[in-house]
Amino acid sequence: MITTQAQIIELEERLRQAMLGSDVVELDALIAPELLFTNHLGQLVSKQEDLDAHRSGQFKFTELTPSERQIQLNNGFTVVSVLMHIVGSYVDLMNGRLELRSELEKGTTINITFPQQK
Repeated sequence: MITTQAQIIELEERLRQAMLGSDVVELDALIAPELLFTNHLGQLVSKQEDLDAHRSGQFKFTELTPSERQIQLNNGFTVVSVLMHIVGSYVDLMNGRLELRSELEKGTTINITFPQQK
């Protein structure tokens, strides 16, 4: 059972490393089945959708830097909220590409590229 913030921070680091490497096996082990993410577009994403995106190569993170972390330990469960600065790319199903770079107190740069239609 997880009882300290240090244990949570260690698991969060394992999660960050798994995300950087798109390590689907480690992500599957670390993420609860019922967890919902809010992605970079503000959409809710299930665990399975997140794993599928990593497996397919849709996500490619080159930097993930936590800047704000809130940990609330409760009896039998923990709530973790992390503000993450992201550098990487996201390839959507239309063969487009979204690249983003986020810097604390500077903002976010987003480049979107779509193949030219004939």
